[in-house]
Amino acid sequence: MIVLRMFWALFLAGMVAYTFNRSWRWEHGEPMPETLFGSDKPRTKETIVWLDPSFLPVLLLIILIMFRYVYGSEGIDRFMSLSLDVMILISFYFVLLIFLLPIFRKFFSARACATMWILPVFMFWQVHILIQNTPAPSFVIYIPSHILGLLYFIWSIGFVVVYAGKFLSHFLFRYRVMSASIPVRDPEILELFQQELKRLEYYRPVKLVQSSAVTVPLSMGTMKRTRVTVLPNREFTKQELQFIFRHEIHHIQRGDVSNKMFFAFCQALCWFNPLIWLATRKASDDLELSCDEIVLENMDDEMRRQYAELLLDTAGSSRGFTTCLSAAAETMRYRLKNVVAPRKRWSGTILLFIAMFLCVMSHGVIAVSNDRGSVAELITEYRTAEDIRSVYYQPEGETLLSEVYDWNNEELFSYLTSLEVDKISSGNEIQNISNHRIAVIIDKNGTMELTIDDKLLEVYRFHHGGKKEFYYLRSKVDWDVIQGYLDFDAEKPVDPTMFWPEMQVHFDVLEQDEAIFAVRNKLRVWDIETGETLRASSNSDSPGGLQGLRPIKAQLVFDMPVSEIYVWMREWESSDLISVTLEAEDGCFFIPMNGNSAHYQVDVLYEPLDGVRYEATYVFDVEYPE
Repeated sequence: MIVLRMFWALFLAGMVAYTFNRSWRWEHGEPMPETLFGSDKPRTKETIVWLDPSFLPVLLLIILIMFRYVYGSEGIDRFMSLSLDVMILISFYFVLLIFLLPIFRKFFSARACATMWILPVFMFWQVHILIQNTPAPSFVIYIPSHILGLLYFIWSIGFVVVYAGKFLSHFLFRYRVMSASIPVRDPEILELFQQELKRLEYYRPVKLVQSSAVTVPLSMGTMKRTRVTVLPNREFTKQELQFIFRHEIHHIQRGDVSNKMFFAFCQALCWFNPLIWLATRKASDDLELSCDEIVLENMDDEMRRQYAELLLDTAGSSRGFTTCLSAAAETMRYRLKNVVAPRKRWSGTILLFIAMFLCVMSHGVIAVSNDRGSVAELITEYRTAEDIRSVYYQPEGETLLSEVYDWNNEELFSYLTSLEVDKISSGNEIQNISNHRIAVIIDKNGTMELTIDDKLLEVYRFHHGGKKEFYYLRSKVDWDVIQGYLDFDAEKPVDPTMFWPEMQVHFDVLEQDEAIFAVRNKLRVWDIETGETLRASSNSDSPGGLQGLRPIKAQLVFDMPVSEIYVWMREWESSDLISVTLEAEDGCFFIPMNGNSAHYQVDVLYEPLDGVRYEATYVFDVEYPE
């Protein structure tokens, strides 16, 4: 899995570096390549780096709907886990960037610095890659479940208030500006505006208006009907208008209004963190610095002086999702310094490649836990050392687990269950590379497998359809102690042993290797000759099963030869247990589904084996989507 994760990181880093370098070349005069079929119609140069970041909230909403449809109620937990991952990543990334920004501004282009702020958004366009390849966390933040639920509630309210407030403020500002605006009709100004649009190869419609509600030139809108550049009601020289138009058109080409919308989403997502608000203000400053940089490229000292005078003359700040020529006083000094005394900087393509790669590889390093305690308290409660069925061990230098045939039951169970763990509140598939591993299979109240390595405890519950839980090990594992409890010289027993027969259910809506293990509610094993019961167990574990899909039939697969099978069904809205007729084909057994959510019970009598007979009852549920 680590190989797939590295490949994904290299792919994303390569795409960011390629699209940034392409945008850099286009802005510096390189023509766009011809279309595949050719066209006489002029093409618009858009210098957005790869993807529109403002789409991230919509993407997360789509993921929420998909998770809810595929995973049911568990999908909500997965989505909240993903949202928490996004929030943690953006928070730490932005705070780190605040401190590194002065260094980056010194050596790299302003365009690269502006692009650095939107890197996290590129990670979540194929979210399943991250979900299935999360590394073992290095740090775990513990928040008790009841407090975490309360924090989720408070955070949700804050998110809605801040995000809705941002959009409401923007729409009110836009309405006020446009209500007080009139179209620019001066032919010289319109001609100059069209010349700059053509010079920068931007052929999509942009309205040009004047408004008494603004004091600085600005642009807003992302679509054909909303895209507009607004001039204040004052006179500008031809040179000043060229500066203004060139600056604003570059903003439009780069999709900086969408970037501003993404920054607003970050503020809402991390509304409780004042450093994020500071970071997004600096991010907006970098958008303006990067436009200054490209507008003034190759200009002489006199034109730079005129541009600096224009910035001073129109000093102010914009509101809503807008870009403006000038800036507030706190950033003006830095902008003027770069305008008057520019310095040679690297483009920053390699910087973006490295930063994107590190972002992907560091995803999941910090996790949140909502429960903590010992293994005995959280996982193996009501189970004893006698319930251990099998033990597997992977020594240092090996890559696979090997079965151990004898061990000190009491000491091994006591040590493993004394380990302190944090339950990781994540729906992700967590991967870890470790020098040692031990796997212990426990069979009581349902079969479970505990796999322990240097950092993680993975719990696999067979009767929950293969659902996994992950726990972060707060206790350091003493592998020398564990090895002392294992007898590696013991040979595999040759005496006949009793089995714990399992039943898999393969649904026609899933791949064959995605079968679930049905819950074994009852098991009786007896000696055929004497009739003596050798083993008996029963439990009332929840059935598990399939949720949110529409299977037509289910195939039953057993790990021992079967003598007799009886299937019963109880629909959710009924209390009647109805016998179901199995369909048999080539030695396989199929349960036809009638399209209604139901509880299924399968009674099985297995063929005699070494003078022993097995009888079991399995249960599972099928829940159809509403």
